[in-house]
Amino acid sequence: MNKKIIIILAVLSLLIICFGFIASMSIQKQIINEVIPTENVYFDGENVTSATQLLGSIAAGLLGFAFIIYSLLIVVGIWIIYLVVFLIVKIVKKIKKRKANNN
Repeated sequence: MNKKIIIILAVLSLLIICFGFIASMSIQKQIINEVIPTENVYFDGENVTSATQLLGSIAAGLLGFAFIIYSLLIVVGIWIIYLVVFLIVKIVKKIKKRKANNN
């Protein structure tokens, strides 16, 4: 394997994971600060503010976790594509080498 390509892919993978983590944290903070209600919420005469805040925080955490998982899936996809291309190139070189030896 070409070490230069592997280093480039490793750096790209690290950047994608870091951006996924940053996006995760920013979306969580945005949801917690701007979407979750801070004033009293009433449903059928009951104050359900704490329940809505808890559910909103859980949803923000799950959405942030999804961003991290998706960034990891993108990295895995990139490495699988590289592996497939590498194997195809290796097979083509073997076929060319066999044809050259047969002639």
